Order: sequence, then C-alpha cells, then structure tokens
Amino acid sequence: MEAAEARKVWKDIALDSARARLDASAPAVSVYVDNSSWPPKAPNISGHLGNDWPAAHRWTSPRDDDQRIALTLQVWLKNNSSNLIGVTWQGPFLLPNAIPIPEKGYTTNVLPDADFPLTFEAAFTLKQWAENWEAAEKGEPLPHRVEGSVTVDDISENGVDDVWHIDLTGAPVERLPDDHGKWQIAADMEGKPKKGAIVWTTPVRHRTYWLSRSRQERLG
Repeated sequence: MEAAEARKVWKDIALDSARARLDASAPAVSVYVDNSSWPPKAPNISGHLGNDWPAAHRWTSPRDDDQRIALTLQVWLKNNSSNLIGVTWQGPFLLPNAIPIPEKGYTTNVLPDADFPLTFEAAFTLKQWAENWEAAEKGEPLPHRVEGSVTVDDISENGVDDVWHIDLTGAPVERLPDDHGKWQIAADMEGKPKKGAIVWTTPVRHRTYWLSRSRQERLG
C-alpha cells in the first residue's frame, strides 16, 4: 500500500514538473472583450446588421416578429510572445466587411506581438429577443444565446492548446408598459442599456497539455 502511494506521489510530482515546463515555454496570449455594441444593430442596405436601431424605434408584434436585431462584441486576441501562433475562431464571429466565418471555424496564424480582432454577433428575431425578455422577467434562464471559442495552438508537437469560451445573450428589447403589442429598445433615460439588456461571459483560459499532438496523446 505504501509503495503504491509513493508511486502515485512521484507520478503527480513528475506531471506537475512537466506541466510547469510546458507552461514556461507556452506563448503568452490574451483574449478579451474590448467593447459591446449599443444600441442594437439593424440591417443595412446590403443586409448586414451594421446600422444602429434608432432610439425611438418601435416594433409591433406579431407583424415584426421576424425582424432581425443584433448585439455584437469586439473580441481581441493579443500575441504577447515572440512566437508565431495558430488561432482558430469558432462560432458566430465576423471577419472584416461583416463576413461570417465558415461553420467549421476560421484558422489563421498570428505574428509575434500582434493583435487580431473579430466581431462576435448574436443575431435573433424580435420574437426570440422578446422571449428572452419574458424569461428574464420570470427569473428564468434566457432561451436564446450564442456561444463561441478561440483556440490557440503553439504549433509544437509537445506543447499546449489554450481555449477561451465566450457567450452572448441578453434582453435588448422590452415591452411597452401601456401597449403589450409594442416593443422598444431596453435603454435608460440616457440611452444606455438597462441591466440585463446585454450579457456576456468574460473569456477565461482553459489549457490542454500535449505529449504528442500527432498521436493525440495528452499529458496526465
């Protein structure tokens, strides 16, 4: 029994030491949300959700139930290291000119000491955002949200993968108190979003350690 426990202790020490070596050699990368869009976005002449909805706009349900309304975040990746890194974006991210990334994800390399921003978009219909508002009023989980991830590969056979997960939801529209068939932007008197109008997670890094990428062998 004592021998087995001793082997386990030494194995844990060896794993911790190996992780520490990989941590020390891993590129320093940060992923963060720079800002959120407000007011919500409306379709422009090309169909992209790039214009602001006017503060005084009103929607009528069910006539406008299919009208699309979007919230967006600016998500930045910063390569603080002196190494080239591989980055894969997955989820409802937009490339410049509001081009959606492919469903399978978008992979690119980022040079040392370089920034790489993409827009993260939650685009739902008036009816879906209204369902979020109704759920929030009842204290229930919001039914409509989008999720994405940013994965960084240090391009090493024996290295690490870092993943940041992000989601975006909210209740950017609210029912007019005196007309239950009318909806408006959920803003305060200064035009700022009301509490719960736009909600996102702060990206947190999750790390995977590799003994061998090619053989799909993880450490520990």
